[in-house]
Amino acid sequence: SSQPGLNDVLLMEIRTLLGVETKPLLAGARFSGDRSCRVCHAKHHVDWELTRHACAWETLVRLGKQTDPECVRCHVVGLNEPGGFASIQTTPHLTNVQCESCHGGNGCAAFTGKKPDLLPAAVCQKCHDAKHSPRFDFIAARPRTLHNRAEELAKLAPAEREAQMRKLCSGEGRQLFPP
Repeated sequence: SSQPGLNDVLLMEIRTLLGVETKPLLAGARFSGDRSCRVCHAKHHVDWELTRHACAWETLVRLGKQTDPECVRCHVVGLNEPGGFASIQTTPHLTNVQCESCHGGNGCAAFTGKKPDLLPAAVCQKCHDAKHSPRFDFIAARPRTLHNRAEELAKLAPAEREAQMRKLCSGEGRQLFPP
């Protein structure tokens, strides 16, 4: 399958690898996906990869809810929005709770010119509401989304990071909702 805007992402990646300054080449009328964000925000991306948000789609599949629009809306980027997730076949790059799920479509400050703000509880509560996350505590959850663990995570061998990710996404040893 072909990711819309993939050529721009590849160009950004090549320029970055060559040490040439690059600007975000994001899709103005659609969502770009985490791969676009990763080019400039590698440390933030490493933090995100080891969160339950990064495997939100797998959770739906494991529970057999991947066709329930009420569930899918919070486990993908931009469902029912122009340029957002349409299906696993056509927009697989927009599965999971990615950067744009929280920061908005093409929410990159270098692209929008807007200074990034700390996200308010209301952003999380669009999905973590009383019906779907009855025990959600924004104050307790907030530290897990601050993107401040990259140096610690970068010290892990790739195989160890991958093993942690598999365990996190498998649902092994944890309840669906924290006690």
